Amino acid sequence: MRVLHYIRDIDGVTLNMPYSLMSIVLSTSKVTETHLLTFSQLSEERLQMLKEQYGVTVHALPCVKRIMLLRIYTENSKVRKVIREIRPDIVHIWGTWDMTGAIVERCARKERVVTIVSPLRGLATVNINTSFWKEKLPRLLAYQAVMVRRSTAVLALDDAERSDIISIKLKSHIETLPAEEAELQGAVMAAYRKALDSSYLNYITDEERAFVENAVRIAVVRDDDENVLPENQGLSFRRIYLYAYDEDVTDLLTEGARKMERPMPPLLDVSKVRRYKSKKAKNRISLADVDAKTRKIAIPADKEKEIKVVKMIAGAKRVTMKRMTMRQWVELYDIFRNIDFDEDMVAEELQHQHLRAFTVRIQRRLRDSYNLPQGYDIF
Repeated sequence: MRVLHYIRDIDGVTLNMPYSLMSIVLSTSKVTETHLLTFSQLSEERLQMLKEQYGVTVHALPCVKRIMLLRIYTENSKVRKVIREIRPDIVHIWGTWDMTGAIVERCARKERVVTIVSPLRGLATVNINTSFWKEKLPRLLAYQAVMVRRSTAVLALDDAERSDIISIKLKSHIETLPAEEAELQGAVMAAYRKALDSSYLNYITDEERAFVENAVRIAVVRDDDENVLPENQGLSFRRIYLYAYDEDVTDLLTEGARKMERPMPPLLDVSKVRRYKSKKAKNRISLADVDAKTRKIAIPADKEKEIKVVKMIAGAKRVTMKRMTMRQWVELYDIFRNIDFDEDMVAEELQHQHLRAFTVRIQRRLRDSYNLPQGYDIF
């Protein structure tokens, strides 16, 4: 894991904690590749000590004393250059009410990097109320609230700071540091891992998506010999397992890999992985259980197969194509390919339910993704 910390002034931060800010930063330096972005101009001796003793590489930004817009442009370009050179997994911003910190968070987010903010008590009520109208409110509106809201998570120093952050309703994804310094490394690494696992869709590669999609296709489409799995080299199977779990196709992933005789690492129990609840999470319910809210179906009650087909297509319409999981697409492939139903009766009912155009789109997608033969078209 590669982590980039941003601390504006290393020596200027004091905390009412059993340990110092730098002890938090350095707690994970032995198990991560650690970089530090700062305005502090450190001596050569200190730079050498951080590099040799802790493995921390320091990137010092020069202070830019220019008019505001030119300063923003200059710092934005310098910060983005550092992030692109390092390509960190995590960017951790320490402190608040600092415009450059907001620039660092924004640049990292634009580069699809996970961002974590530690306010260092800057969001406590007493600090917000100090010079509220002249200083804090303009900064809140300009960048501070945006930085906290759009970050992946907030790391609070203790339960008191956590309560302060919750009270101002800027962020719900909050982790808290332990009171004992001996527990620092485990707690910080757990916060980093949770943020990474919660945001894996931001940086999953096309090859990793293709591995899951091709494995599912191989498992489902019996007469398709054209699909192959990408080579394992360079793939993150943690992201692959997370993606397969969210798409509800873990069993099909393993079956497809087995058919191709492709060895994989031990299966990750994703249900036990700590993640934040995502607003973009798909509903993994079966299409057969979706409340489709159809018009009254005219098909006789004893025609169970035909009714099932209509209800599942109506359920897919309710879910919408963009929100459908891979498992739901497999369910639709299965009903068209493997269920023997009266196509004329189903076509008439789908016309009655105003689902003709949607069904055509569904079957076109199944032809492209799962090689559904032309002869299985309803319309």
